[in-house]
Amino acid sequence: MISSSQVSVGSAATLLHDCTKWARVSIHNVDNTKSLYLGGAAVTTANGLPLLKQETMQLHMSPGETLYGVSTDNSGHVIGVLVQAP
Repeated sequence: MISSSQVSVGSAATLLHDCTKWARVSIHNVDNTKSLYLGGAAVTTANGLPLLKQETMQLHMSPGETLYGVSTDNSGHVIGVLVQAP
């Protein structure tokens, strides 16, 4: 099953995906000027993995894993999330 969503990320860590079963997750930084930073619940712009403007990343996630994002923008940084799971 494939599902998609758009998530608005701000300067606080925002949940992008909460995995309940094995899944391939694609994260797309829709913004064309700002980077997004990915990680766990404690992600910050200082310790997160950067996802540059207009870049897409694919992750294989296990049940129980969560993915968070944070931005240098206070609000309105749009992220596309596509999940493919059995």
